[in-house]
Amino acid sequence: MGRTPPALVNPLMLKWARDQRGLTLEQAARKIGIDVDKLEEVESGTAHLSFAKFRRAAWTYRRPTAVFYLKETPASLRIPSFRRIARHSNRSLSPRLRLEIRRIYQKRNSAISLSELGSEYDWDYVGSVTLDDDPEKVGQTVRAMFGISDMFHVGVRDYHAFNTWRGAIERVGTLVFLISGVDVEEMRGFSIAEKPFPVIAANRRDGVRPRCFTLLHEFSHILLGDSSICEISPAHGTGNKSHEKFCNHVAGAALVPANLLLSTRVVKSHTDSEVWSDGELQQLASRFKVSRDVILRRLLTLEYTTTEFYGLKHDQWSRQVVPKKVDTSGPRESIHERVLRTDGLTYTSIVLDAVHEGTITAADVSELLGMKLKHLSALEDLVSRQE
Repeated sequence: MGRTPPALVNPLMLKWARDQRGLTLEQAARKIGIDVDKLEEVESGTAHLSFAKFRRAAWTYRRPTAVFYLKETPASLRIPSFRRIARHSNRSLSPRLRLEIRRIYQKRNSAISLSELGSEYDWDYVGSVTLDDDPEKVGQTVRAMFGISDMFHVGVRDYHAFNTWRGAIERVGTLVFLISGVDVEEMRGFSIAEKPFPVIAANRRDGVRPRCFTLLHEFSHILLGDSSICEISPAHGTGNKSHEKFCNHVAGAALVPANLLLSTRVVKSHTDSEVWSDGELQQLASRFKVSRDVILRRLLTLEYTTTEFYGLKHDQWSRQVVPKKVDTSGPRESIHERVLRTDGLTYTSIVLDAVHEGTITAADVSELLGMKLKHLSALEDLVSRQE
């Protein structure tokens, strides 16, 4: 069999696609199955890939082959604000995270294209808050906006609390996605604070309680209209950046209202104004379905502990190893359950409504939701029970 013909594509597009995927020359060459020197020549335009190797490159970069025939590179991927663990905040983004961010942007664009953008959402909350506002009051406003009752978290499991917050956020028109395959050390969450359909993405590998904080932290960014690049110091810490301190405060106030925290038996019976035992903090964390760090930060904000004690405990907890496995405390899921949990009720409903109205085909649904058509009926039944 003869050699396949060369692919006469734009070499600038090949380099652009590799950079956008976050791959070094060595990594890309290895995945494509060619020498590094050969790839350098191809990107400089002095050599060409065979068509077979070109298709391999397109798959490696997760781009359709037609992209590489463009004369100019598209706009670069916008990297939104995302929460990272402190010791990993200076690393470049992994190829997997870049791919997931691109997918989230594509899903948002699909939602915009398929929805009628009627009167169901007004998105007036996007950019409605400034750093001059009182974050304690903003947190109270968010809780009222979502219709969260004072007792909703009592006697429920962590997943119920997370789903309650997620559902409330989606009902005001913010899409909430879960990302898989990215280490928690690299990213806990990010947001896109744009109208229509702002977005929150949370890392499914994170614990359920930290994910609750991520939802409220990122929604606070949306209230600020802030989706610029942002490197967080500690995940809930006392970083110098005003936006992060503000968003941490708002999230804490929404999740753990001051009046509810201070009225608990644990706080009322506490005799030491500075030192809190792990047992006390764990009891409060379990009550409000948040981490111990969030509880202690609230106690610091409300002047029930000191900066020194908070810093001591935060450093202690930060040194603990972050779990790398997907949280398994929730129920086992089928394919259609995975789709709904990953993409959320709002996005999934938009796609299903579009196919019912004849805007897209069933095959389009398979691509937009990442599942085989045989699961479509089960997904529709599941969505109808959620609405």
